[in-house]
Amino acid sequence: MNYKNQRGFTLIELIAVIIILGILAVISVPKFLDLTNKSKKAQCDANIGAIHSAVALKYAENASNAVAAFPTTLTGALFADGLVPTCPFSVEYSYDNTVGRVATPAHAHL
Repeated sequence: MNYKNQRGFTLIELIAVIIILGILAVISVPKFLDLTNKSKKAQCDANIGAIHSAVALKYAENASNAVAAFPTTLTGALFADGLVPTCPFSVEYSYDNTVGRVATPAHAHL
């Protein structure tokens, strides 16, 4: 049998490809995880914006009824299903009904 005419990859070439793929994986995984956290933070910011809009609408409705006051809670009349959007980081939003502001707690590292 003549092995000189056979074509294929040598063991060294295969090991080099595996090493290169390993290096690429080590570089790309942390970048992917960072993008995941950024997208979760963006979702929390979007939720806060949606809640602010709902609070502003309820405030305007109250003002048109001659009762200019922010809603006392975020549930009930603000959201049809009674469910406030949740933060993907499993952090509860805080609500200050004196100024109608929604935020994540200061200790939450988003």
